[in-house]
Amino acid sequence: RLNPAKCTFGARSGKLLGFVVSERGIEVDPDKVKAIKELPPPSSVCEVRGFLGRLNYIARFIANLTDKCQPLFRLLRKNAAIEWNEECQKAFDTIKAYLVQPPVLVPPTPGRPLVLYLTVRRQLLGCMLGQEEESTHTERAIYYLSKKFIDGESNYPEIEKMCCALVWVMQRLRQYTLYHTMYFDVAVNSMGSGIGAVLISPDRHYYPVVAKIDFPCTNNVAEYEACILGLQAAIDFQVKELEVFDDSMLTIFQTLGQWKTKDAKLVPYHEYLEKLTENFEDISFTYTPRMTNQFADALATLASMVSITKENLIEPLEIEIAEGPAHCNSIEASEAKLWYEDIKNLLRTGQYPPFADRHDRKTLRRLAIHYFLRGEILYRRSFDSTLLRCIDEHESR
Repeated sequence: RLNPAKCTFGARSGKLLGFVVSERGIEVDPDKVKAIKELPPPSSVCEVRGFLGRLNYIARFIANLTDKCQPLFRLLRKNAAIEWNEECQKAFDTIKAYLVQPPVLVPPTPGRPLVLYLTVRRQLLGCMLGQEEESTHTERAIYYLSKKFIDGESNYPEIEKMCCALVWVMQRLRQYTLYHTMYFDVAVNSMGSGIGAVLISPDRHYYPVVAKIDFPCTNNVAEYEACILGLQAAIDFQVKELEVFDDSMLTIFQTLGQWKTKDAKLVPYHEYLEKLTENFEDISFTYTPRMTNQFADALATLASMVSITKENLIEPLEIEIAEGPAHCNSIEASEAKLWYEDIKNLLRTGQYPPFADRHDRKTLRRLAIHYFLRGEILYRRSFDSTLLRCIDEHESR
């Protein structure tokens, strides 16, 4: 239920997470700028760190921030005495003057090219990601980045230093590059457990996937089910580079290996999820606040509300074996080896054939995802989730 006293409708702008969001773009909160401008010159290491910490929160708005703060960074060196000289005061005043009229950052327009400006010096780099506005043909800033090279990097040749800078920048700005993203979430309530995932393509097309869990489970088990559901959808779309987001710290940090998976019920899920990640050339898992995961949360809630009745359950199919098959797709076995033996052996023991190279192993892992082993019987998951039993040439007759 909404509280009218806390709601504002028809607003053209508003404060969100310390920034002002409007139709113009994203701006720095004037209150934060005012707090920085009213700060006196630091007199201790703690105050220097506090000033730089405030700047770091709005670093995306400040061009070449590392270069501007070079004199202040020197004060943080180990065993360095606090000597506030003219150079430090000049840097302090330069930053305050810059914040008198900070830039307005704009979100990128899908389908239009991005422009990256990169400045590489001996000890630092700076960049600006921008985009040309279609109506005025003027370039607008999207993001500013800067970084100080470590000692080893600063000694690189110019071409290597440029490559190092470009790799770092593209990793930091990966949300603006051609990556698929996936959000997933669960809803566990009195009506049941629903899971939802949404796959977002680089051109901002949304592909939602939902399901209702028809067995008792914990919230953590449902989170793994939702993640696996989304990954399987991404694999079906032949996605190779994927960024995964969720508001469950346990699922994300266990997948990253930062937390151990101790719950016996979650161990099989964790192992299966790791197998799925092998199908991607590049995949990352990131924790995101719940408020940024509302689409997947809404999908999961809708799925949990679905009423499963006898009418919409798929009953088992009764199949009679005819004496002569209407269609036979025979697969010739080599050296009396079953056609599915390698897949079955991989699912049972996790071992590859001795002759398999790196390419063969990757292909075998991709095939094994669609198969399910129960005891000694191997099944293949069809498109509609029906399990098809794998048989040899003798059984097919």
